[in-house]
Amino acid sequence: MADITEQQVRVRVAEILDDGVHVAVQRFPGGAMSVTLDTGTHTAVLDGHPDSGWGWSVDEGEDEGFSGHGDTAPTLDAALEGIRDRLAGRAGG
Repeated sequence: MADITEQQVRVRVAEILDDGVHVAVQRFPGGAMSVTLDTGTHTAVLDGHPDSGWGWSVDEGEDEGFSGHGDTAPTLDAALEGIRDRLAGRAGG
């Protein structure tokens, strides 16, 4: 699969989550990306590469340290859909 651009990530976030989500993208030389999403009430982080898949976490505490992501998905869209579903489950709570 071809590398994903920062703009493509932003478009997919707007389409799957909401165009009001703040997106910060860090791209690494090998094509991997780290993406932070801020909805204003929740924060999600996803890390990955289009060829190897994506790991993601929602509202991880700073005191938990980094031990990898508890959730994974084979594609960016699947990861964003998982984040969307997790955020929907936290609505109002």
